[in-house]
Amino acid sequence: MLPSGVDVTQMVWSIMSEGDWHSPQNLAKRSGLDSSRLGVVLDFLVKYGIAESTGGFVRAASTNASAPSPSQVVEILGSFVEGVTDESSFWSVVKRCP
Repeated sequence: MLPSGVDVTQMVWSIMSEGDWHSPQNLAKRSGLDSSRLGVVLDFLVKYGIAESTGGFVRAASTNASAPSPSQVVEILGSFVEGVTDESSFWSVVKRCP
């Protein structure tokens, strides 16, 4: 079973899928996430090509049609971290993935 962080990541990505550039402050307000948790989500999305970032703004990586959705990336990464059951441990492992 995937951790609830997948739902949060999918939600942030959905907000960004509108195609516009967003500031982290705007995404935090729209998603209800604190800046720390949002930072982890944005780092994940950018690291795996799901989102792009420039000048402190982010948007969904619409130019990369082959990019998987966040839930697909997490599912793939989850196969490497079988047995990690709590969300904080999961994201700790994800941050260390190449």
